[in-house]
Amino acid sequence: MQVHISKMTGKLDGFKAISTNTVTNSFCIKMNSSGDTICRQCYSHGMLKSYRKNMQGALQRNSDLLSSRILDQSELPTILDAFFRINAHGELINATHLAYSCGRISAYRGNSTGGIWYRLNCSS
Repeated sequence: MQVHISKMTGKLDGFKAISTNTVTNSFCIKMNSSGDTICRQCYSHGMLKSYRKNMQGALQRNSDLLSSRILDQSELPTILDAFFRINAHGELINATHLAYSCGRISAYRGNSTGGIWYRLNCSS
């Protein structure tokens, strides 16, 4: 199984991204249904439950692969772009997802700038 790379659209047209499934992420589910948080208006939840529903399979494979174990170098995606985005859809799942999978993907591509977006409060 390989990491799926998505092609961004709209204002991020031309960028590629490695994303995970917000619809099955326990943090995303909790935040999307609780209180007065920005996650209540999550674009990803809305898209993945409606007109981008067909993306859920690929994003779920990423969720499972990136959070389950350290990826071998041969399993890392080839990213030739100068910039790419991690977590265009999704949120960090666990420490394996962040430290090993996303970190190794970014480090493997020395000529790329990787950006990771997350909403977790790491101070608590």
